[in-house]
Amino acid sequence: MAARKATSKKPSGANSSSKQRLNRELTFFLDRDLGRFDVANALRGLGANVEIHSDHFPPASPDTEWLPEVGKRGWIVLTRDRHILTRSLEIIALLRANTHAFILKNRNEMTGEVDPSAFLCFKDVTSPTNQRTMIAAMTPIAGIVNSAPITITSHNCARSCCLLANLNSYSYDFVMRQKISNVHLNFFIVEQIPTLPPDAYTKPPKTTLETWISERVLKLTCTAEGMLPLAEACDFS
Repeated sequence: MAARKATSKKPSGANSSSKQRLNRELTFFLDRDLGRFDVANALRGLGANVEIHSDHFPPASPDTEWLPEVGKRGWIVLTRDRHILTRSLEIIALLRANTHAFILKNRNEMTGEVDPSAFLCFKDVTSPTNQRTMIAAMTPIAGIVNSAPITITSHNCARSCCLLANLNSYSYDFVMRQKISNVHLNFFIVEQIPTLPPDAYTKPPKTTLETWISERVLKLTCTAEGMLPLAEACDFS
């Protein structure tokens, strides 16, 4: 039994030492974007060798120049630039030098959250007697005062643009001015106003406006057998 125990421990020790030696031999190359974040410190804390783009190449050097050189040195590229694996020139550079590259996902890509490219705000100070009660707009990512509440969604920017159009529509403004009684447009008032749901913008149109109107006219008109020719001419059943 003692001999078997000694034999079983030897390969285990050999494997662990080889893994440690392999980890020491690996070198990760962080591109110009990742080099500014904590990824380098995290990798160094795990005992990995780390090289930074700015220490070896000019900041404006194209990917097709530094990718082959990194591959020749046997370094592993870490980047958040997913275009490296989609653009033909970068793919050729990777293949020629047999460069290994890994695309890192950011936190929002892993959690499904969406970083806003702009803030959707609306004017808090208003009145039902104003020409427009609800005034909403997109603003750059910056500090916003409390009189311009921010509306944050988990959807893409195109859907946010649709929401902005909804908030600034005449029908929405008409309903809004019936609800407000002072000079502040509070959140609890906005939450009571009927707003199109996000999936309303992705639903395919069931019919054209012509069909929508004509069907309802025919339903009210073709109420006797004498009107069947009209219904048949319009392909209405």
